[in-house]
Amino acid sequence: MGELKIGGIIMKTLIFLINDVDNCQNFIKYAFDMASDLKFKLKILNVIYPYTFGTYGYVGSESPPSAEHIKQIEINIKGRVISYISEIDENAISSGKVEYISKIGDAPDVLEEMCIKGEVNYVVLQGKADGYFWSQRPEIMEIIQKISCPVMIISPNSVYEHFKKVIYATDYNSQDIDVLNKLVKITEPMQSQIVALHIFESVDFEEKIVARGFREILKKKVDSPRVTARYEVNNDNLDVVEMLETQAELLGADIIVVLKENRNLFEKIFKSSFTAKLLKTTKLPVIVYQSKK
Repeated sequence: MGELKIGGIIMKTLIFLINDVDNCQNFIKYAFDMASDLKFKLKILNVIYPYTFGTYGYVGSESPPSAEHIKQIEINIKGRVISYISEIDENAISSGKVEYISKIGDAPDVLEEMCIKGEVNYVVLQGKADGYFWSQRPEIMEIIQKISCPVMIISPNSVYEHFKKVIYATDYNSQDIDVLNKLVKITEPMQSQIVALHIFESVDFEEKIVARGFREILKKKVDSPRVTARYEVNNDNLDVVEMLETQAELLGADIIVVLKENRNLFEKIFKSSFTAKLLKTTKLPVIVYQSKK
């Protein structure tokens, strides 16, 4: 199951999807550090998609390879990943600290099945290796759109750091309170400060009332002094993501969180028409929470 009870404490499960076995050593180290910091159970997943090795499995064939060939691919990848894990902690697998999983299929489908079965609580993906973090691989966006678990995307070669300050980009959605309460729980070990940030295009009387009302709701429904509300006015007509980046830098944030239900904001953040400069410079990890059905 996604939650494991050890010594009376319920541990949630974090799953890291290996999508580039040639460049996953830092990703695995990040996985160890993050799981340890959050006190989560850690699983490392590799999904072999028979038609395209290089994305998940096998490349350049009109038909899938034989079962024997797939098995050999599976064995080779497992050997390499286990060796990377052992370099960090030689007893990680045998002690149950880390579980390595290999599956055949399409990664979005495999992950969603695991989410539905309660085998995982959070999914972590690695962005592209060419520096275009926000543009991402197509399968990353497909995973974000398809699965029901929260998804985190980190830029390549990232080094894990404590989440001292979290920015939650809010559109004053009804589900924001639920997400903020979840963030309070998972960041309890490092006592992260959480800023619910809204970006206004202008500040008229009605928008000020909305902002004030949201602060009152936070006080009543989010029981943590670590959560504060903040709003900024986009006086310079900046791209909303550039605005988020600017605020993240000013506030010293380590991570940005969004809710997929906030469609306007979500689409602005993930649409493909961002400037090349922003795509190349965005380095913060991002968590996308899924809306309730």
